[in-house]
Amino acid sequence: MSGLSETVNTNKMPFDYSTINHPTNSEYGHRKIPIFNGDAATFEWWKDRIYSPITGIDDELWDIVEEGVTFEN
Repeated sequence: MSGLSETVNTNKMPFDYSTINHPTNSEYGHRKIPIFNGDAATFEWWKDRIYSPITGIDDELWDIVEEGVTFEN
């Protein structure tokens, strides 16, 4: 079949990406994650606000935040 040529349609269909429901955008509404300012009076507020975005990435990631990471030399 070396003498036959096939026509391949390389046209792309348009796609409206604004119709995709991104979970990160709908859950957090494009808000920035709060930065802890070191004030002990606002720690619980900050902890409550930071918990959901971190566990949204991975449930076990919060364990790393609480326990820290130890690197071997």
